[in-house]
Amino acid sequence: MNSIIQSSKLLVLAVGLSSVFSGRLPAAETSPAPETNSPPVVRLVSPTNGTVTATGVTLIAEATDAQGEVDKVSFYANDEFLGVVKEPPFKLEWEHVKAGRYALFARATDSDGVSSLSQVVHLLASNSVPTVKITTPTNGAVFSVSTPIRIDAEATDADGSITKVRFFDGKKLLGEDSTAPYSITLSNLNSGKYQIFAKAEDSSGKSVHSAPVHFSISNAAPSVQITSPLPGTNVLAPATLNLTAVATDPDGAVKSVLFFGDGRFLGADEQAPYSLVWSNISRGTHKVRAQAVDTFGARTTSESVEFTAGNISPSVQISAPTNGTVFASRTNILIAAMATDPDDAIKEVRFYDDRHLIGVVTAAPFSITWSNAPSGRHSLSAKAIDAGGYEATSKTVKIQVGPPGRPDKD
Repeated sequence: MNSIIQSSKLLVLAVGLSSVFSGRLPAAETSPAPETNSPPVVRLVSPTNGTVTATGVTLIAEATDAQGEVDKVSFYANDEFLGVVKEPPFKLEWEHVKAGRYALFARATDSDGVSSLSQVVHLLASNSVPTVKITTPTNGAVFSVSTPIRIDAEATDADGSITKVRFFDGKKLLGEDSTAPYSITLSNLNSGKYQIFAKAEDSSGKSVHSAPVHFSISNAAPSVQITSPLPGTNVLAPATLNLTAVATDPDGAVKSVLFFGDGRFLGADEQAPYSLVWSNISRGTHKVRAQAVDTFGARTTSESVEFTAGNISPSVQISAPTNGTVFASRTNILIAAMATDPDDAIKEVRFYDDRHLIGVVTAAPFSITWSNAPSGRHSLSAKAIDAGGYEATSKTVKIQVGPPGRPDKD
């Protein structure tokens, strides 16, 4: 058996060597060549090359695949991805196209992930500027501060739509409206001058300003008057005084009335009737005033009212002799006076002949005897002084001593 196996090995070796030396190798095993997947075919059919548009664009592509199915078509503008459509018809709406030049193309991808690009289609997008103008208020209008102000604007766009209209006072945004008719209403504006304009923006992002409109708001100032105390009032110190005022506003409302005493703020009242209690008023002459403030900040100050806090002056009059009395020469004349004081005591009464002091009486009854009154005409008066130092002088009483024209020479 071993002899047979060895013989077989030798035979195989001989055959192999024979093949080598003859230059021929054993035939190799072969398999079928793989089938090649051709990419899909795609082209843009809309828009056409060189299209000019001022609105949105509808992108339409045709895509086929010879060996399978088109899985999706993607659309691009200047290499920017716009969107993808996964089943025919391959159609995409491109809205809000900004003005400019665009290179459009589509990419078709089949179910095996193989893709191809369409030829480029050139597009020019233009956008007309919208128009806007303010229709109310009219230029130069004048409003009262309490009047609400409606601002209206007209806005149109030839190749798109208006998305919003905004209203400005300088750089300050007052409000906006996104639906025609475009308007806003302003309230509680302070008095002054205003310059407003409207800004319209279309669906493509273009905007335009209207011409400015000027208007002004006036605010009539309030009026105010002190009703208590009255000018010249005299009160006993230390005093407590109820200050009152009337205040009105022709085109709004009075917000508050402020009271001032001797230039110092005392307090405020926000409800009519406007009043304030001023306590511990010291002795002396004082001034009080009021200031009215309306709801829009306008202010008016009343005239000052002057009053006195302290001792009320006494009163005095000569009761004897009467005016025109004639006395004999060298007569003793009784001069009497009535003196009173409503809030203090009479300290003394002084009697005078013209400017010459005759005498002083410090207790009632206030009378004095003028002995040996000299002949001639005399003007008698009395001066009362109270404990607080306030004084009053009586009316003059004229008398004659001795015959007229014969003054006493002694």
